[in-house]
Amino acid sequence: MATAAGDLAGGYSFERTSGDDAVSRHGWNVSAATFLTGPVALVADAAGHYGTAGGVDREQLTLMAGPRLSFRRSEKYSPFLQALVGLARETASVTVLDVKISQHEDRLGFLLGGGLDVRLRGRWALRLAGDYERSSKSGDSLSGFRLGVGAAYRF
Repeated sequence: MATAAGDLAGGYSFERTSGDDAVSRHGWNVSAATFLTGPVALVADAAGHYGTAGGVDREQLTLMAGPRLSFRRSEKYSPFLQALVGLARETASVTVLDVKISQHEDRLGFLLGGGLDVRLRGRWALRLAGDYERSSKSGDSLSGFRLGVGAAYRF
């Protein structure tokens, strides 16, 4: 099989933040990668997670980019590591008498993690991924983890 020039992936994502404002959120994740040289690729990643904690609706949208290092172990399995940095937008909102009140905050964030592509058929693969997540602004930081499962198409 020829080496892939890149991939497109998308699927379900679960996120859990820790600390005083801990929240579990479900959502989506999409990414695009293009290989630069050998096993090194440049990745663009976008995700949205939505949940409720203490009667407050909490959502996070992220847009990040960075390098990915892929390890070709066999025709069937391809593990990878990645380090991404970018924007994390946190939004908190409540609805009072049909009026939605919301506040958002943009933060610098990063994801450090990896995953495994399991080849299904042709150019399609099942992608399993996990990342440590951290974002900060003015000394205040949030951290947690993100897990995902979805499909990847290699081109």
